[in-house]
Amino acid sequence: MTQSEASIREALCRTDMPKGQVTLLKFLYESRAPVSTEDLAKGIRGGDTGSCTSILGPFSQRVNNTPEITGSPGYRAIVKKTSKDGETHYELHEKARRVIDEVPRLLEEFERDMDELREETNPVIEQQEFDS
Repeated sequence: MTQSEASIREALCRTDMPKGQVTLLKFLYESRAPVSTEDLAKGIRGGDTGSCTSILGPFSQRVNNTPEITGSPGYRAIVKKTSKDGETHYELHEKARRVIDEVPRLLEEFERDMDELREETNPVIEQQEFDS
């Protein structure tokens, strides 16, 4: 694992993970191509674009408050944001995908149905669960 990948793993596993962040990562992990904000909102928030994009702020704090990550890249350390035909699109960086492949507890949650995850209470994953 590279230093960059180790930093991403630390960002993902250093604290409890709420359902919004689990659903965001699950949807992007399962998508093999960039997804529009609209499609992301449909996939994780039943079409509520505002609620969907509001997940990115706390996720950015998760990344920026990780000591191993310098600067303030926010969610962009893990999720690539691009613009195409006037629409914003999101996708996981390949290095983030490789890190997630090495986090069994997160992959376990990805096996669950999205509707079930949306109904879950917070946090979905407690920090100590990442260590097991």
